[in-house]
Parts: sequence; C-alpha cells; structure tokens
Amino acid sequence: MLASLADAKQIFVSAASAWEVSTKHRIGKLPGAGPLAVDFAREVRQQGFAELPISLTHGQVAGALSGEPPPDIPGEWGTAPESSLRASALGSQWS
Repeated sequence: MLASLADAKQIFVSAASAWEVSTKHRIGKLPGAGPLAVDFAREVRQQGFAELPISLTHGQVAGALSGEPPPDIPGEWGTAPESSLRASALGSQWS
C-alpha cells in the first residue's frame, strides 16, 4: 500500500476522516491528534493531499453498486477528469 501511495498522482482525504479523527480525539481514543482534530483541513493541505469532493449523488450511486463498475452517469459524477473522482471515491480497482 505504501508503494502505491508513493506513486499516486493525487491523494484524496474524505470528510469522514475528519469526522472520525475529531470524534476519536474528543472521546480520548486519539489523545495525540489535537492539531489534526483542531484544523484537519490545514493539516491535509500541508501534506499536499486534496479534499475528496463527494456529493449526495456520489453516495447514492456508491450505495447502489453491485460490485460492478458504475455506468457513466450524467451530471457531476461524470465530470471528473479521467474518472479520478470515481477512482478515488470507490477505490483504484476501476481506474
């Protein structure tokens, strides 16, 4: 996995990660994560990562997947350049 991260053109971070880190820090399961829990977006930017732009449509489509690659869907899902959003939102198996 580390090798694939090193070769990645862009690494996306989900809002769910910010939620999880902040929650675990608040309840004491990640006591050393204070700076990350306080300003997750700044820390993500400093690492050179990008915020995963996921929408309600993305969530709905992902929830309806049967294990097959999703069809081309008009609207915001299909506008990501070179399917980068699809690959990052659902894993690199379809990129």
